[in-house]
Amino acid sequence: MRLAYIACFASIFALSGRASPEHTATAISEQPPYRRFEKICYDWEGRGVEVAFDREARDSAWTMTLRDSWDVFERSGEGKVWDQSSSRCSTEDCVKMLDRALTQFQAEKPNAKLDSLGIEMQVDQEIWGEVLDGLRPTLATIHEAKTANRADVPRKVHDKILDVLNRSATVAAIKNVLARHRIKVQDVHIIGQTIFKDSLTGKEWSDIGNLPGLGILLPGMFQLAIKAR
Repeated sequence: MRLAYIACFASIFALSGRASPEHTATAISEQPPYRRFEKICYDWEGRGVEVAFDREARDSAWTMTLRDSWDVFERSGEGKVWDQSSSRCSTEDCVKMLDRALTQFQAEKPNAKLDSLGIEMQVDQEIWGEVLDGLRPTLATIHEAKTANRADVPRKVHDKILDVLNRSATVAAIKNVLARHRIKVQDVHIIGQTIFKDSLTGKEWSDIGNLPGLGILLPGMFQLAIKAR
């Protein structure tokens, strides 16, 4: 009798629990939140380069990125020298990749709106060479010691990189290929700061400027903001 009573009570409790609105509401609220992302990639595996298009929602604009598909963080290190020779492609190659990726993307997504084009500087030989050549004399004028804070890079460095990019014939060539796809660039700015090796902490920036690859741990990234149509 005691066992029958317990079984009956348990079944009544289970039924009342399933019928309770509070129980149902609690189950729904416990579902984990999520965000939807969409990504389309065009890879040139032999070059180790990809052109990627990303967006967060169906009604949002796309971000285009020309990047090193062999992860730049994995390729970096205290012993790595980011000289011009470590670049993936010439400007001519990069322009062809961008042109082909845009052609394919616009065919797949004819109504897509682009927000920006981000480029990892070291992917393009000419751009990276221009940045290194521009930074070298700038670093020679900075007689301050590098701190342990990776973000603590002299403002002169940031300004010089931006100046080089705005004057660059290779950046102009990239703007031209965008124009052929009816994409107008609004401005150029840096979105990923160039980071220098931790082992150089305490060393003067003027001395760092004499090192191979300028003592760079991680090359930066710049972005071409696109005018809304």
